[in-house]
Amino acid sequence: MRSADPPLPQERFQLHLWRARYPAGVQTGGRLAEPDLLRLGQAGLGLEAGMVWAARFQDDTLDLSVEATLVAVCGRCLQPMTIPLGASRRFLCFDTAAAADEALDLEADALETLSSEDDASLVSLCEDEALLAVGETPLHEACGLPLDRRPVAGAERIQPFAGLADLLQKK
Repeated sequence: MRSADPPLPQERFQLHLWRARYPAGVQTGGRLAEPDLLRLGQAGLGLEAGMVWAARFQDDTLDLSVEATLVAVCGRCLQPMTIPLGASRRFLCFDTAAAADEALDLEADALETLSSEDDASLVSLCEDEALLAVGETPLHEACGLPLDRRPVAGAERIQPFAGLADLLQKK
């Protein structure tokens, strides 16, 4: 399956070039470090020991898998936390975004489309998997923060709808 040097992880995906370079397909993989993954840093995420990735391109299909331990700050207690990442995704590859959109099956969770026009690289696809795994705000399952809803002594209790009943009775 190896007919040429494998693509570099930061190399942009171009289906027609990959077909020409790897007519029998190609397998590649490696380890990415934090400096390789700029969007993770911008999202406030780090890596405990790098990200291991593997990719296989064959018959206009790209299989990608990533494994890492992400380091984040819990959005509730603001303490550090780790998030294990183990993800794999299969992409059907197309030359144009229009062809990819036409073939997209919204019901298939594990199957995505990828086009040459997406301006994606293996690195950006790995980052996407990490960002999807974390979600919008990382949270511990159990922070240890007390969920005490009793009012604080001496604090004035705000009752925004206190006068509503009086207003409704006056009508």
